[in-house]
This record gives sequence, structure tokens and C-alpha cells, in this order.
Amino acid sequence: MDEVIGNLWISPNITENIEKESYYNILVGNTINLKYIPTKFSMGFLLTVSGLDKEQNHTMKIEVKSPMNEVAPYTLDIAKEQLLSIHHTDSFTISGDLNNFDIIQEGIYTFSAYIDGKELNSYRVAFKKEGD
Repeated sequence: MDEVIGNLWISPNITENIEKESYYNILVGNTINLKYIPTKFSMGFLLTVSGLDKEQNHTMKIEVKSPMNEVAPYTLDIAKEQLLSIHHTDSFTISGDLNNFDIIQEGIYTFSAYIDGKELNSYRVAFKKEGD
């Protein structure tokens, strides 16, 4: 079996925060300015993986780690039947939404992707309160 490798991409979705307003602004350097913190936020993700064993099921997990090291996990099972049509040299792409995770303070939040417990890639985003 080949080594499993992967890349994770994250992109913001408009979401309703606790003050019932939707607002975000993406700046260079993966910084998102929010009008209100604390708030709830959603992100779309795209995970491309290669080297998966087509003879077994797999579990994908994305963890969102806050600056206080609190973790919110999102998991998805990948059935081996989903992999049957993929050539062993091709990659497999998974997309979805990380819905309503809590942004409880400013700081850097880390999004880490795992397949079967092995960390593949991490993506960091800084959340700041607007005007600070």
C-alpha cells in the first residue's frame, strides 16, 4: 500500500452570528475579521487524499482547535465501495461543511485533517474582532 498523503483547503461560508447579523471579511494572510466575538462560524472544506487502501473502509476526521486548545471534531466514514472506481494512482476528494463551530475568543484556530488517525495536513486561520 502507498503512503496516504493529503491536502486540506478551508474557505469561509457566510454564517449567522449570535447577534443575528452575517458578516465576514477575508484579509491577506488567512485572517478573518468578525463584527462580534463570541460567535458561531461555518467553513467549507476540501480534502484531497491519495494512497488510500481500496480494500478497507476509512475514517476522515477534521479537528478545529481553538487558541485555548479546545477541539471540535468532525468525522466522516469513507466506505471502500466509494473507492472502487478510483485508480490506485488517483486521488480522492472529499468536500463538506464544518458547521457552527464556536469562535469564543480572538486568535489562531487550527484545522487538522486525519485519515484513520494519521494527521495529513493542517490549516491555520486567525480570527480577530473588527476594529482591534
